[in-house]
Amino acid sequence: MRVPRAPRLRRPQRRWGQVTALTASAAYAAVRQPSGAWCLTIPGVPPSQNLLDREHWASRRSRVLEITGALTMLRRSYRLGAPVLERVEISVVACYAMRRRRDVANVLGGLKQHVDAIVHAGWAADDDAEHLRWGSVEIVVERPARVEFLLRPWSGGHL
Repeated sequence: MRVPRAPRLRRPQRRWGQVTALTASAAYAAVRQPSGAWCLTIPGVPPSQNLLDREHWASRRSRVLEITGALTMLRRSYRLGAPVLERVEISVVACYAMRRRRDVANVLGGLKQHVDAIVHAGWAADDDAEHLRWGSVEIVVERPARVEFLLRPWSGGHL
């Protein structure tokens, strides 16, 4: 019987002012912008809504817990209390490695797990309409595959 080996951890490149959390698969990153906004990078791309409909709830939950753990570690490395932002506007850039047609509604459905992880990790207070507003959603073809969230403070007024 073979004993499985632990996966090797990759060392990501770091930019100034960037804190990363290592996992077995990739690096998560958090960068504070001069305007007070936070840019959170989550490796991988969100699953499409079609895949989410067929996926077992336990595998979705394990993905949310992995992302939550890495984002919590990033928040604590900056020594920030929870929640970091009481009211937040979220803009998303989904970077896919392959060029093909993408449905923005499917991407938004897959981002629900990521937004839940951001809330549970303490970066945002809640994901209801009073505390969260959606900004722009972009789909880009770029490697490595990742999702970048720009969390901006929001005063809570109307558009």
